[in-house]
Amino acid sequence: MFDSTQTCVPSSDPLVRCTAQGLIRGMRSNFSVNISTLTTTSIESKSVYAFLGIPYGEPPNGEKRFRKPIPKRPWPRGTIYDATKLPNSCYQMIIEFFNTTGEKIWAPFTPLSEDCLYLNIWTPIINQQQQQPLAVMIWIYGGGFTSGSSTLHVYDGSILASTQNVIVASMEYRVESLGFLYLGTSDAPGNQGLYDQLLAIEWIHKNIRNFGGDRHRMSLVGESADAVA
Repeated sequence: MFDSTQTCVPSSDPLVRCTAQGLIRGMRSNFSVNISTLTTTSIESKSVYAFLGIPYGEPPNGEKRFRKPIPKRPWPRGTIYDATKLPNSCYQMIIEFFNTTGEKIWAPFTPLSEDCLYLNIWTPIINQQQQQPLAVMIWIYGGGFTSGSSTLHVYDGSILASTQNVIVASMEYRVESLGFLYLGTSDAPGNQGLYDQLLAIEWIHKNIRNFGGDRHRMSLVGESADAVA
């Protein structure tokens, strides 16, 4: 499904990685984590490499609206894609609970857009030349197929990646009618959102080795509706 003719030269910069579409540049994220045992609590400094907003599909708008996703085309050779910002969230119903804490936690943190087929990857700080490929956890958000976003703060993969020595990935996928309208035709085949998920998983399987991951040890983890997906 991808253009196999697109190649890129690996960089010595750990923030620059090769993908099927070309080079991307992520960022290093530094933070503190509370580590607790039965008797002690301590604060440890942690770091990860974060690659945010990586496009895996063409924007599903215009004639592509309601259709199955199309793999992202390669960008021009020599271009390095900026993967340092969380992506758009897919259009959805906004849940309002009178400005409560729950509303703030579960509402998307980025603009809503049809241009939303992006994924995120967090990796531990490792020596790519010496480390064995790491297991990969792919997180799929819930929301009853009517709402949800990988951009929620509670879905940030930094702490899990840094403390458990795994690679964490997540993706945006279409919800509501844009993701599940069914007319029995190729223009609206139904389950477009699930096809988005499949395309993102295929992208991760194809490219994760360049992020230090083992494509033979990929686990899908879903919450609520997406435990079903």
